[in-house]
Formats: sequence, C-alpha cells, structure tokens
Amino acid sequence: MRANQRSSCRKFALALRLSIIGLLLACGATQAAQPAPWAQKAPDGVMQAMEQGEPQDLIVLFDDAAIRQAAEDMRRKLRVKTHTAAVQAMKSARYKTLKQDALNALPVAQHEMLKDYSHLPMAFMRFHTAASLRALLQRSDVVAVYRDEIKYPILTQSLPLIGQNSVSAAGDQGINTTVLVIDSGVNYTLPAFGSCTAPGAPASCRVIYYQNIADSSTSLDTTGHGSVVSAITLGVAPQTNIAMINVFGANGGTSDTLVIAAIDFGIANQAALNIVAMNMSLGDNSKNIVPCGNRGTNPFVTAIEEAKAAGIVATIASGNEAYTNNVFINGIANPACTPGAVSVGAVYDA
Repeated sequence: MRANQRSSCRKFALALRLSIIGLLLACGATQAAQPAPWAQKAPDGVMQAMEQGEPQDLIVLFDDAAIRQAAEDMRRKLRVKTHTAAVQAMKSARYKTLKQDALNALPVAQHEMLKDYSHLPMAFMRFHTAASLRALLQRSDVVAVYRDEIKYPILTQSLPLIGQNSVSAAGDQGINTTVLVIDSGVNYTLPAFGSCTAPGAPASCRVIYYQNIADSSTSLDTTGHGSVVSAITLGVAPQTNIAMINVFGANGGTSDTLVIAAIDFGIANQAALNIVAMNMSLGDNSKNIVPCGNRGTNPFVTAIEEAKAAGIVATIASGNEAYTNNVFINGIANPACTPGAVSVGAVYDA
C-alpha cells in the first residue's frame, strides 16, 4: 500500500512538473507572439505585406507635441485666439525639420515622399522595403502610419428645418468669410454662384478659388455633387465665399490622402482667404457609435485638430444610410465621427 502511495506521489509530482513546464513554455510562446511596441503603430497586415515584398503607400503621423506646445505659447504671447499666420509659419518650419530628421535616418533609396503636408505633422510616403518601414516605426518621433482609405460623396439636405431663416434675418450671413468645400468641384459659371468667368471674376462671383487635385479632368464639377453642396452652403450663408478643392475627380471616389491635402491647403491659406469653416460631405461606410478619437488609427484626428487651432470649423456629413434607432445598426461615418468635427445629418419634415 505504501509502495503504491509512493508510486502515485511520484507520478503526481512528475505530472505537476510537466504541467508547470508546459505552462511556462506556453506563456513564453504567448509572450513571443506579442508584437513589438513599434509594430503596433501600423495597421494589421502592413508589416506582413512588406515582409512579402509588397511596397506600401502609407500616411505617416509624426509626434508634434513639442511643436503644439510652442504654438500655444506663441499664441498666448501674441494674445490671439487662434493659430495665426505667424504661428502657422513657425509650425510649418518645425514640421519640415521634424520630418527631415526622421527621413534622414532611414535606409537610403528604400522609400519616397509622395506628398508632404506642409501645415500638418503628416506625410504620404511609399515604402519599398520592410527594413525602411521598420526603421521609421522604431523612431519615438513617429506616432502611427495609416492606410490610404477610400471615401465616398454624401449629400445632406434641407435648409428650413435648421433655422437658417432666423439666423440670416439676424444679419449672420457670412459676409467677408470663406468656406472651404472639399468635394467634387463646382460649376461656378452657374447663376447661383454669380455666373463667374473664372474664380473671383466678376466681383459678384461667390467662388473665389478652385483647384482639382484628384485628376486632370477639365470639368469644373466632375460628378455634380460639389455644385449642389456649394449651393447649399451659400443658401445657409448667402454672403460667404466658396473655395473649392476637388478631391473626387471623374471616378466618384476619393482617398484620405487627398482629403488631408485639402485640409492642409485650408490651414495654409486660412489667413489669405479668411477660411472660417470647411465642409466635407463625404465619408466611408463605417458605423461608429462612439467618437473615433484614437490618434493611432484615425488620421483625421490630427488634421481636424490642427484646422480647429487655425480657426477653421469642420462640418462633416454623418452619413446618408437612413439608419433606424436600432443600436446595432446606428452609427456615424468617418471622418464625421472624429472629435472636434461638427457631424451633420440630413433632416426631413416627415
């Protein structure tokens, strides 16, 4: 009996030791499977694609905490409410240095700059090797990289139900201001915009700037969407001006990089054009039931934050999906879900 007990105890002890060893090995394997902190700066699948030799076009967000603090200090010293042209010039110069320092440390000829956003701590880059992207992500002055996602046009409707008449009657009609409309272009030759022969001409023309950054189309409005949105803008604020950046081109879709480039234009030209608001009737098909304020996954957090600091309010369509009040299908599209944006939904008298 005692021999049997000793044998049982030995078997139990051996089994316990093996279990402990197995547990330790399993824990070790689990720990080894955890991605390095720098790898978490990239969306899932990006590094794997790079390791397989697939070049990646990515939006890069640099850490501008010190620059933002310097801008706030300068703003307070100048006793102004927003980041004025002088503050923006300082930030732009420091952004350039910040980006150049990071790029100088990367392997030579393994990456290229596709688009530099001069007034944002962001850049659009192509990485040809995993080594180049890994070197960038390992830097402490790089916050995150993002894929260049697709956005689609969204059309908001109905002026009377937002109380525009009473606001306009009170004299608040947007005189001497400009709204930056980021859309599909605008046919400024139409009477609604002053039958313009060119942006700003004649003097009655309400469209003072137009640029197509999407493609080489010569159409003033490549889909018709932007003209409707611009007309609604002038219906809300009859005395404002329109600055249009066409980000859709003739294909009907746009990308994050083009939208961010348009926002960058607005910040850079805020003082020259007195841009006080920007409209983006665009978004993706996401259904966000909480604010999408994660700087590491949403490139619009920084872009909208910087626009706000420059004195530009972002109004963005929340979506035209006609969601019901069932919590499982409710949601707001991106970038309307971004903190700091005024997310706008269509209203109907029904």
